Amino acid sequence: MLSIKPIFIIILLFIAHFGFSQLELGLKGGFTKSWPGYGDVELPEGAQTDVNGYNISIFTGLEISNGFGVNFNPGFTRRGAACFPGWQPQFNGDSRVFLNYFDLPVMIFKRVDLKFIEIIPSVGYGINILKSAFLHQDLQAGEGVIVSVEELDVGSSAVNSYNRYDHGFHLNLKIQRNLFKHHFIFIETAYYSGMTDFDQLNISKTRNINVNFGFGYVI
Repeated sequence: MLSIKPIFIIILLFIAHFGFSQLELGLKGGFTKSWPGYGDVELPEGAQTDVNGYNISIFTGLEISNGFGVNFNPGFTRRGAACFPGWQPQFNGDSRVFLNYFDLPVMIFKRVDLKFIEIIPSVGYGINILKSAFLHQDLQAGEGVIVSVEELDVGSSAVNSYNRYDHGFHLNLKIQRNLFKHHFIFIETAYYSGMTDFDQLNISKTRNINVNFGFGYVI
């Protein structure tokens, strides 16, 4: 099992080194729309591959100089996929996979102060740990529908097991408004593009867009 204790120790040492010049702490969360990257595989015309989910995370950011800084955003994201390659034309119904990840992204940001608001773009890279996965199926049975929910295998050597780890690029854009002396709120759009196939049998890279709301405190 991957231990996150060394990561937090490194962050604390980093913060101590820069003397708490502009430290931010906060919480954010919101809506996630994810869809898989299936490569060159052809899907049925009109196939819907996107799945709705959600995300929540804490963050800590440190401004270093001239508006540039780094932040760390550990959190949870429910991603997913639909319309898997190889199911057509035999599959009769609707099927979605939900992927529950613990994310560990590290970002570099630039703060642009427009007086009334701040625009803060950021880019980074992160490791994601798949904690659990579920298959949700709505199967056609005559004139009715049978709903089936099945927990999927994660991290074993079995061929049909999903990969435990993913890693990829993050690109965020935040619009922030300061409140009072040390508080702020913000809205954020965030894009993630994974580099690892979650399914060992198919090209299946995770991708998602988040729309988040958050608030924080400046130390």
